[in-house]
Amino acid sequence: MRSNTAAIVFRRWMGTLVLAFWLAAAGSGAALAAEAMTPAPGPRPFRIALVPVIDATGGWLDPRTATDLMLRLEQALHIPLNNTMHWAEYVSEDESLAQLKIIMANAGRKAKLRDAMQPLAARLNADLVIVVEVTSFSEWRYISWEGEMVIETSTRLTLHGYDAASGRLIRQDGGGYDINDYHPSYEAGPKLMEALDDALAEANLRQLLPPNRPAGRTTGGQSAA
Repeated sequence: MRSNTAAIVFRRWMGTLVLAFWLAAAGSGAALAAEAMTPAPGPRPFRIALVPVIDATGGWLDPRTATDLMLRLEQALHIPLNNTMHWAEYVSEDESLAQLKIIMANAGRKAKLRDAMQPLAARLNADLVIVVEVTSFSEWRYISWEGEMVIETSTRLTLHGYDAASGRLIRQDGGGYDINDYHPSYEAGPKLMEALDDALAEANLRQLLPPNRPAGRTTGGQSAA
């Protein structure tokens, strides 16, 4: 009777030991599986900061033209299939402008927009910063001695930016003074849009965007090997 009791106790003890071993093994396997399923940190999306148009004309730039300029910039920085591939993300325009204002205020009265581009990229953790500064926007219409309507325009802007990968400042001027027989296409608004198109073509921003240019930084903010 005593030997039977000892046998039963031994079997229960062994059963408990096997169960504990099985649970431990299962837990280790689940942990390894979870670790295997956790993706390693990879390159984060390419960050693009587009700052709203800066009006340096003394208030002559009208809101409609400023909006048209921003739409053209957004088109220039649009990346096809980005909603699917998630190559890039766009910094809020409000955040970009707020940080630019802080940098310019800290720099004092002699602040230059071009000098703010690299600090702005650092503050926003951006790979590419772009902003357009309009410095001249005016037009005059009058009747010539020949009885024809004439239009004179002065439209000037500068495309500023910073490419973090190369450490290169972007600066491209556009526009100028024109005098023509009147036609709607010679008005200041269309001429300023033309100036922006010329500046964008010279700057060739497309080569700086994904998938032509990967972000090259991990999600932790460190450079990828």
